Amino acid sequence: MHLDGYDYLPFFRGEVDKAPRDTIYYFGQGGELNAIRWGNWKVHFAIVRWYADNLWLFVPMQEKLKAFFTTIPQYPFQEGASLTAGGINYNSLKAMKAMDMLKELGERFPINQ
Repeated sequence: MHLDGYDYLPFFRGEVDKAPRDTIYYFGQGGELNAIRWGNWKVHFAIVRWYADNLWLFVPMQEKLKAFFTTIPQYPFQEGASLTAGGINYNSLKAMKAMDMLKELGERFPINQ
């Protein structure tokens, strides 16, 4: 998971005038980049009509994306999880059973490192 690690406490206390982060990236559950917020601007990649009116923003947004994507190898993608019962199916039940079996085997036959 890519955690930003910015400390907002000085900003909330009024000790500094500017927040430590000026860019926010919005991802969908499947990992697709849906939008970027930079300062007072938000670029939507899922809304087509918006492009024509604000095309000039794509140059500075490319720099923001480049800076963000250089950090991706440090934080591998993890598929999102659903908190609904609809996400449970036969394969997920099989995987849970397999994990339980691996845990039991690990307890019976511990690996000395």
